[in-house]
Amino acid sequence: GMPFDGEKQFERDYTNLLPYAQFVFNFTKYREININYNSSMDVPLNRQLQPVTDATNPFYISRGNENLDPVQKHTVNMDFRNANPFENRFLFLGLQLSKTDRSITTSDSIGNNGITYSKPVNGGPALEASFFSGIEFPVRVLKSRINIEPEVGYEKNITYINGITNTGTTLLYRPAINCES
Repeated sequence: GMPFDGEKQFERDYTNLLPYAQFVFNFTKYREININYNSSMDVPLNRQLQPVTDATNPFYISRGNENLDPVQKHTVNMDFRNANPFENRFLFLGLQLSKTDRSITTSDSIGNNGITYSKPVNGGPALEASFFSGIEFPVRVLKSRINIEPEVGYEKNITYINGITNTGTTLLYRPAINCES
């Protein structure tokens, strides 16, 4: 079909270098540290790029942004594993850190009439961190095995409302314990 008035056809090409590295240190047959770095790129979705106005909700009008850049994410994972299969004891510690450059977020403008105009924009960096662990051991008196698996997570994201930067942070703590007979 024909483009709408004022709209044009456009094409975007993306090229990026995405390094990956992994290091594994084996101390013994049952004990190791694994560290890896990974980068990835996410291109904007078509609906985020197309400069088409969506007014299906007259109080929330959105429009794509053809100037969006791709998102690049850098992630470091580290984990430590220690097993003692002779005593049925296991330990796992893990840490994941990631930074997202040019994260795609929203920029909202709220008019005096209460109508919100929204478009996707490249924002500041988004950050994520999580620590997780697990320890497993037998409890002979109960003829059972106990698993303790706590996790802590953190996220930081940015949005924009009426030109003001808003930072949202989330802190998560998930304790977990399992008993298997």
